[in-house]
Amino acid sequence: MVNGNFANKGDGWSNFSDLASITWNEGSVVFQINENVADYAQSIYQELTLEAGVEYQVSFDVESSVERTVKAGFDNTGTRDEFHSDTIPANTKTTLSYTTTNAIAGTNKFMIYLGTNVGAHTVTLSNVSIVKTGDSGSGGTTGGGEVVVPEGADTEDGEPVAAVEGNLLVNGNFENKEEGWNKFDNNASVYFNKYRTVFQINADVDGDWAQGLYQEITLESGPKYKVSFDIETSVERTVTVDMNDNGREFTSDVIPANEKTTISYETSDVTNGINKFFIYLGGVKAGAHKVVISNVSVVEMPEELPNDENDTAPEPLTSLKGIDVDDAIALKDGKFTAGLNHWDTW
Repeated sequence: MVNGNFANKGDGWSNFSDLASITWNEGSVVFQINENVADYAQSIYQELTLEAGVEYQVSFDVESSVERTVKAGFDNTGTRDEFHSDTIPANTKTTLSYTTTNAIAGTNKFMIYLGTNVGAHTVTLSNVSIVKTGDSGSGGTTGGGEVVVPEGADTEDGEPVAAVEGNLLVNGNFENKEEGWNKFDNNASVYFNKYRTVFQINADVDGDWAQGLYQEITLESGPKYKVSFDIETSVERTVTVDMNDNGREFTSDVIPANEKTTISYETSDVTNGINKFFIYLGGVKAGAHKVVISNVSVVEMPEELPNDENDTAPEPLTSLKGIDVDDAIALKDGKFTAGLNHWDTW
């Protein structure tokens, strides 16, 4: 299991969080559940490559601010609630453990369910491990045993990327991995690595919304904003970007395969207040492929001023019909040399 002890916060994990807020800490994950919800509406999960017919021991610690039960299991076998705990006492860290032979050969989705109708409360999970029964040793979880890593996982960190000055996104360079970010990952595995986030897309998908990266961001309507990020894909494809779900406002040209490409555009089509900035990575039917996102920024552009760079000040007046200004007399025959020939009287 990747990062079962949450030492790297949410690395390797996904979540459902309807009517809950979730916080990935170093060593635990905390759900602040707002009201009564179904057990499947809030959970954490991870895809694991396991063997069929083998007995595995599942173990994790849970602490809840109210008395409640917890379910766990493999969603892909139809037995996601194969384990249902007894009532857990409030405000007491409790270790839950069970054995199972319900894994299938290949990819399994292991889930811990955190709903149930007990009103608003907090649940903290930590020390999650899945090991073959009888195995021992240290594998990066406090439970010990074999660490099961998804096949082909890309968990490499990227080259350091400096934070963009004035970036309105939290952790836009992924220096702190998943901090501030959320994802959709239908038919994909997602790895928040340092300085790069990797989507390993498993199959063709129809909707562009099926796989994506997003963050809520507070903006003001009126100013213009510049959106920019780097993308590298193992196949030719496009990428779509949106602010506040207002119609997929930008779709890139085709991005060449295996070449880091900078995507950028300008927009003023934002909502005053919270906007959901979304990079969509589905919808291209390109088969299994990998997409790497890095160096994401949204910055307010400076106010556009009138273009006066080609304006020039007029030359100072130095002459009047070739006569020096000091010697010039604007009136005709100002010295009356012709009497009143050029003058009228009143």
